[in-house]
Amino acid sequence: MATNEASIRFGSIRPLVRYVDKEQAIIDAVFTVTNAKSLDVKSVELHSLLKGPRGREYSHQSTVLLENGGGVMRFSIGDPRRWWPAAMGEQALYEIAMTLLVGDEVVDTWKGTLGMTSVRMPGEHAPAPLLVNGRQYEVQEVIPIDRDDEDRLLPVGRDCLLLIRDHFGPDLLYEAADRAGILLVQAVPLSHDLESDVRVRRQVDRLAAHPSLAGWLVDPMGRLADRIAGRVRLLDPTRNVLRELPCVRQAG
Repeated sequence: MATNEASIRFGSIRPLVRYVDKEQAIIDAVFTVTNAKSLDVKSVELHSLLKGPRGREYSHQSTVLLENGGGVMRFSIGDPRRWWPAAMGEQALYEIAMTLLVGDEVVDTWKGTLGMTSVRMPGEHAPAPLLVNGRQYEVQEVIPIDRDDEDRLLPVGRDCLLLIRDHFGPDLLYEAADRAGILLVQAVPLSHDLESDVRVRRQVDRLAAHPSLAGWLVDPMGRLADRIAGRVRLLDPTRNVLRELPCVRQAG
């Protein structure tokens, strides 16, 4: 292998749980690499290793053709341990490691955590409960979390939905929610600057692996909001892009 190919690295990685039930989970590892075009690299070898909560390991390796500096590797695991909100079950998390190879040489690695869960809503505007792994989750209360009061995360009760508004939540917030079994909706701050699409992609890449992320909320009005909503749908087709919050179940 030519020595200059060693400068190829992961640009971004976005693991997405495309499907999960009690029998299997299907994961798409969406990734980009740096310098592929300038170095005329047409394909790379990608290896994934998942370590489950029961000590089981799952590995997969395949050659992925590159298009516009990126690609997707799809793989599946059997008998997944699913992640649930605290009111519904356990918070199983998998350690995931992705390895990038060119020829036989390891050129980069990436590590993170992943939860096998599916959160769906009937539509952008439908006043209906969430479906978590196919089971109904009634939202009792929506709690807004601003930058100044993120310490309110853990004391919330069950059947709550946290709305991260006016900013993208930090890693620590999402990691705590993953382990506590708390669902979050991430509002997408809108910006008219030229870097808005890059910023949105960077944040979707960063947050998409978190099982606590129940969906994305984008303002319902305006051309910019419509464009950003469409962009987020392309980046994360596994979650709803909401234009308003799901309804809260009324007492009585």
